[in-house]
Amino acid sequence: MRKLPPSHSIYGNIEEIRKAGVSAANLVRQLLAFSRRRPETPVTLDLNRVVLDLEMMFGRLIGEDVVLKKQLESTLKPIFIEAGQLEQVLLNLVINAREAMPAGGVITLETRNITLYPEGTEQRLGLPSGEYVALTVHDTGGGIPEDVKTRLFEPFFTTNPFGEGAGFGLATCYAIVRQNSGYIAVDSTVGAGSSFHVYLPVVQREIHPDGHAVSVEPLPAGNEHILLVEDDPGVRTLAVQTLLMQGYTVLEDPSAMEAILMLYQNRGKIDMLVTDIIMPQMSGKALADVLRADYPQLKVLFMTGYSPETVALHGVDSASMDILSKPFAPQTLLASVRRMLDGERPETRL
Repeated sequence: MRKLPPSHSIYGNIEEIRKAGVSAANLVRQLLAFSRRRPETPVTLDLNRVVLDLEMMFGRLIGEDVVLKKQLESTLKPIFIEAGQLEQVLLNLVINAREAMPAGGVITLETRNITLYPEGTEQRLGLPSGEYVALTVHDTGGGIPEDVKTRLFEPFFTTNPFGEGAGFGLATCYAIVRQNSGYIAVDSTVGAGSSFHVYLPVVQREIHPDGHAVSVEPLPAGNEHILLVEDDPGVRTLAVQTLLMQGYTVLEDPSAMEAILMLYQNRGKIDMLVTDIIMPQMSGKALADVLRADYPQLKVLFMTGYSPETVALHGVDSASMDILSKPFAPQTLLASVRRMLDGERPETRL
């Protein structure tokens, strides 16, 4: 994509492939987070970009009799939240709006920056004063009666017939938003539709490289020698090609034992080891210990898709060591490698 102009005939197709890859990676993260019974890592996100990346999925969910409109503020400020959680809130609110319009209608997604002042009318939300990003999902359905409105965010509460929904959608939205220091509210009049408002605090950080946006800045590059050890051929090929593209010299091996043998046979120069943690025969941590006997200044970046509890059994402390969590985007790998080679700790954590 970096070599093709946006006007190229296949650029749009490649962009859809990229979006599908990002969505798949986020789904994997959500499944891993659920199986670990622990939250995934929050990142700095552009809410507008997440809305646009989910637009195709929204179209499948709402059907042909519902029109989706967007009113997105062009200079929206960043928020800090788990990508999967933010997508879950958006999807649940859009599905809820669709269910409110069984005969079709219009769903409007609106984003805007908002500042809450101590004396402002919106302080009834109980949020601290400051800058927030507001998301509004409006439908043209029949509206919500007052007695139902007071129970909307209760778990198990639903107005759907038996067997059509468990009543967790809005309760999940409420829990996620409150967990991220935000607030969710509803305005509705019977016969005049409903508007769900989500407020999330603004953060002063750069958009994370996995935050759904393709970076327009030059990708980090270098000329160092990197040993990459990964038993999954797909992950290994992608990582090697990414590093080679940015000028690095890369030695690759599918196992720790082969990597040791190759280095001892060739006595090649190595500046950095990028290795999977859990591999057959020998772990990435054991490999790093062996290599550091001959290369005491060796920088080591671990990769894994497992939980901190699991990698701890292999001698890796995720709180004190540098770990790149799978699945990762190429720009995330490059940024982590460059920061470590420059003497900085990578931002990516389990």
